[in-house]
Amino acid sequence: MGNLTRNGVCYDFERTPFYYDWQGYRFYFSSHTHERNFYTRLTMKCDWMTDSMSRRFHFRVQSDLIAVFQLYEVVETRGFRVLTPYGKVIRSCDEIFLKVVDANA
Repeated sequence: MGNLTRNGVCYDFERTPFYYDWQGYRFYFSSHTHERNFYTRLTMKCDWMTDSMSRRFHFRVQSDLIAVFQLYEVVETRGFRVLTPYGKVIRSCDEIFLKVVDANA
């Protein structure tokens, strides 16, 4: 476990005790407050993004993954670390490339 400040913040994302697992992805946080803000807003953000994208393109667009990464970037202001289901560590939004792979296959 990383060193926590007196306010409960851990700046070492490699050793932070704060994380949230979502569909195989592990999102790391600098504080319990950031973690809580993330998981309490998660469902609403996913629903909103899916609705917004579906209205934009006039067909259903399942955009939960986009919503989750966007929310993480907004909530976690002290760094960026996400472990993918494939074991890759993402340290910046610049490393993310999303691709549509299922059109009712």
